[in-house]
Amino acid sequence: MAIDRWGREITVPNTSKPVALLPLPAQTPPASHPPDECDCDEHWIHLLICYHECLSDPVPALGGDCDQSAMCSPGAIRERYELVFKRGRLPSIDTDCSVPDLISRTRINYPALAQYVSSPCPDCPDDPCIALANVHLPDPGKTLQSDSIDIAVRPIVYTNDLLHDLLICLTSKPATQEHARGGKP
Repeated sequence: MAIDRWGREITVPNTSKPVALLPLPAQTPPASHPPDECDCDEHWIHLLICYHECLSDPVPALGGDCDQSAMCSPGAIRERYELVFKRGRLPSIDTDCSVPDLISRTRINYPALAQYVSSPCPDCPDDPCIALANVHLPDPGKTLQSDSIDIAVRPIVYTNDLLHDLLICLTSKPATQEHARGGKP
C-alpha cells in the first residue's frame, strides 16, 4: 500500500498467481568514461509506482453536450496502479530536521513546533508518483543483481508501531517482550 504525493491510496494486491516480470528498458550504450570517474546517472533508471484510474462499466448516455458521437459514458472508475521506469537516478532522501530550532537545550521548543504545523501547506507536486527504487543497469547481456537495486529512495509512511520503535532506538532502550510494539504488554 502506498499514498501518492496527492494523497491518493495505491493498493497492490497480494496474489498467489504468478506475476509477469517487468522488463527493464533498453539500455543505451554507455559512453566511455575513465575508470576513476564517478558512476554517471546514464547508467541508472528509477522505478515509480503511480496511481492509475481506469474508466469501466459503460452505460448508455441519453443526453449529452455537443459531442453527439458518445453514446456511452463510464459508470465506474477502477483504481489501479502503474509501474513506470524513468531515466536517471533519484537523489537520496533528505533526513535533516525540517522544523528549525525544534530542540532547545533538552526541551522541545513548543512555539517552533506550533509555528511549523500552522504554516501553509506546500503546493502539490506536479508528479504525484512514488519512488520505489534506483536501479543500476547491468551491462548488456548481463543479469540484474539485487545489490544493483537501491530502495533507500523510497519514502516511508511512519505508522504508530514504527514511531514507537524509532523512539525506543533513539532512547537506547532495547525493545523487550514486556514492552511489546505499540506499548501494550
